[in-house]
Amino acid sequence: MGSKKETGSKKEMGSKKETILINAFPRSGSSYLREMILRLTDFKRVPLIYQYGSTEQNLYLPAVTDALSSDTVSQHHFCATDSNVFLLKEFHISPIILVRNIFDVVVSNKEVVIKHLKAAAKDYFAGYSTTGYFNESYLEMDEVTQYDYSIDMSAAWYIHFFVSWYETARRSNIKTFWTTYDKVVNDSQNVLKKISKFYQLDINEEKFDPVIQGTKSPNLNVGISGRGEQILSADQKDRIRRYCKYFPDTDFSMIGLGDH
Repeated sequence: MGSKKETGSKKEMGSKKETILINAFPRSGSSYLREMILRLTDFKRVPLIYQYGSTEQNLYLPAVTDALSSDTVSQHHFCATDSNVFLLKEFHISPIILVRNIFDVVVSNKEVVIKHLKAAAKDYFAGYSTTGYFNESYLEMDEVTQYDYSIDMSAAWYIHFFVSWYETARRSNIKTFWTTYDKVVNDSQNVLKKISKFYQLDINEEKFDPVIQGTKSPNLNVGISGRGEQILSADQKDRIRRYCKYFPDTDFSMIGLGDH
């Protein structure tokens, strides 16, 4: 089992355990990364929010405090709002920030929204997601309009997520570990080694390869990089890039917008 080295920097609350928090773009391989870390550490998976489903995934104080008594892994999607940043600082939680090429995200998000809408039970209100509002009318749109809708309604959320954490990492004393979908999928062992070092976990390196091989699963959202560049039109990609003009001091290269 993975263990945590004492750093002496944790808030004095008795024997405070480690909280590994993956805060990610939706559709960025966060479930895959979570499962690898769970297998690697034997930590417990716990939510740090009020509930999943049709809601923003902001941190929820009672859930955060409940998690402090165990070594835990959490996976969420939330921007760096004042309240979220305050709770991370208050309880000395250092998040992993996982992002992905935004063109690929738009394509993957469209596919998942369709899947969820088709699978939704009649008594389940499935229209709202973390990144935007989608209801049954989305299924009636042609594919080009579906991508337009996803860009107009969701792309801004991804930009806000990225910029809020980019600025927080630069201006606050919260430690963050940044990585990307491509690194998690294609260089899993190196990512796990760096995460272990970031959280000061005492992990036998012989565990990495079996964990990676054991986590490969068709049920995890592992897509093909570069699809967005090929599928989206030039106009659609330009509309996404235009969001970046409002943040001239932000380097968007990690999400495929380095040339904005």
